[in-house]
Amino acid sequence: MARPRSDHQRSLPPMELQSSERQMPAFRKSESGSAVGESAVEQAHIDAAELFDAAMTGAGLRNPEVAHLCGVSESLVQKWRQRDTRACPSFVQMLCLPPAFHIALFRAQNTRQGLGRAALARLMDAAGDLAVVLEA
Repeated sequence: MARPRSDHQRSLPPMELQSSERQMPAFRKSESGSAVGESAVEQAHIDAAELFDAAMTGAGLRNPEVAHLCGVSESLVQKWRQRDTRACPSFVQMLCLPPAFHIALFRAQNTRQGLGRAALARLMDAAGDLAVVLEA
């Protein structure tokens, strides 16, 4: 009977490490001029960097703190905050940050995208529905 080798992973060839910066997604030529084109993706990276920077500022976090919590270098955190780079944190890395960061991130999103007004409108509709039910 053959015994399993305990050193089977040592025989694997060396593998290239992935870069922390996001690469430009490949699009077919028919998609290049559409709403999902290069300029829309570029704008999404700019928006993500601005929201991340606003959340860090709003939470009072500094680059060294975030680098320590996420387990990355301080220079990578600086790249996450810059509009002209394609680097951005993963969801798991953002989960390592304190609740103050997430509250500030949600506030920045609400300010930018008007989510607060939409939530208030839904709340008013629900209050109106409740008033109708209580009158009956």
